[in-house]
Amino acid sequence: AAEGRPVLLVLDNASSTAQIAGLMPRSRAHRTLITSRHTLVTRGSRTLELGALSPAGARALVEEQLQFLSPGGTRTGQDATGTERLCRLCGHL
Repeated sequence: AAEGRPVLLVLDNASSTAQIAGLMPRSRAHRTLITSRHTLVTRGSRTLELGALSPAGARALVEEQLQFLSPGGTRTGQDATGTERLCRLCGHL
């Protein structure tokens, strides 16, 4: 930002507008991506509601990411029940 280049600020899991108010960039050159489980409205904002993944989609995402981190790994296949529980505990997000 000090070099005059635009910045993307990501604010994850915001609980309220008050929580993020002081973090919002003043310059219109910068952008902010805010994630929340609640609908938050700020000046100039656009809202995009995303639902949770299906159980199969959440499981596939976990499997894909574990394969990326450990190619050839079989952790999700060895513990399908644990993988499904993990996805459920994360709300299939």
